Amino acid sequence: MVQAEGEVRVVGVPLAPGTEVDVTISPKEEPTFSKQPAYDELEEVYRQCRAGGWDAHGAEPVEAETLRIVRRSLEALPPGYPLPSVGAEPDGQITLEWYRATDWLLTVSVSREGTLYYAALLGEEDPRGTCRFEGEVPETILYWIRRVSMP
Repeated sequence: MVQAEGEVRVVGVPLAPGTEVDVTISPKEEPTFSKQPAYDELEEVYRQCRAGGWDAHGAEPVEAETLRIVRRSLEALPPGYPLPSVGAEPDGQITLEWYRATDWLLTVSVSREGTLYYAALLGEEDPRGTCRFEGEVPETILYWIRRVSMP
């Protein structure tokens, strides 16, 4: 319980006896982590890869629907999770990658239909599979992000 008036002891601040001080106590704010760097990287990848043949070897274009799904998946990434690097694949999918070392990484390829194809390398372990993005990042993907990125 906080009293409206009372004595507050301030250590290290010289105050004359009888000096009145207004004190405001605010709840601690949680840190916010901007996802803007990932959005910027996504927009740049889309800009460079939205036309067919973007890799000079006949790559499929990255479609606006794929961009939309990836943007929604980044928005749905819970607070405190690291942001991925963003890239494109010759089949038109967008790739999200979480990387700790050459033998400790997760790649998630996102299709225009919302299918998430994942493959991880965790030392000798190399799990892979598929799941759907339906408005929330699937728990399977969150699990692998935690395993790869969070010590």
